[in-house]
Amino acid sequence: QAAKAQAEAKARADAAKAEKTAAAEKAEKEAAAKAAAEGNAAAAAEKAAAAKAASEQKAAERAAAKAEKDAAASVAATEREAAASVAAAEKEAAAKAAAAAKAEKDAAAAVAKAEKDAEKAVAKAEKEAAAAAAKAEKEA
Repeated sequence: QAAKAQAEAKARADAAKAEKTAAAEKAEKEAAAKAAAEGNAAAAAEKAAAAKAASEQKAAERAAAKAEKDAAASVAATEREAAASVAAAEKEAAAKAAAAAKAEKDAAAAVAKAEKDAEKAVAKAEKEAAAAAAKAEKEA
């Protein structure tokens, strides 16, 4: 009977040991599964972050390209306006110069005419004076 009791005690101890081992293995398996799930979640988060960063970079590049294009267009428009303004100023200056040249020519012509008229008047007066002198001499 003592041997039977001893055998039962051993069997119980073995069963308890086996149960403990099974529980430990289950806990280990669960921990491994949890770690794998966490690893997958971390990898997915990393992937998502990388995708977001890439998309943000693309957007920034697009914005920079657009800003560059807009700036170039604005510069071109400013240059066109400046060129048109310079051309208009040059045209106006040329017109003013032409008007000044014409006024000078007209003034020179007027002076020449006045000189000619004065010479004619002097000659006429001299002629008349000579005629009057001759007439007076004749009468005397």
